[in-house]
Amino acid sequence: MSTNRTFTKRMLVMNNLAAWGVVLYAVHSGTGEAIMTPLLGLLGFLFAAYTGTGHLDYRAFLSGGPKGEEK
Repeated sequence: MSTNRTFTKRMLVMNNLAAWGVVLYAVHSGTGEAIMTPLLGLLGFLFAAYTGTGHLDYRAFLSGGPKGEEK
């Protein structure tokens, strides 16, 4: 059993690019103080959610999780 999680990888990259785009726009337009903290928190949350999901997938794989067969 092997998972590559390409959908979640793509979603993480797209959301991070969008968040960094908003951060750069906010800094450029002078409203960086109001938007920096929430968006940097969002970036941290997205990365933590992605790695947490990967950790749970790996634990399920190591414990011999569902194999897709009925007994």
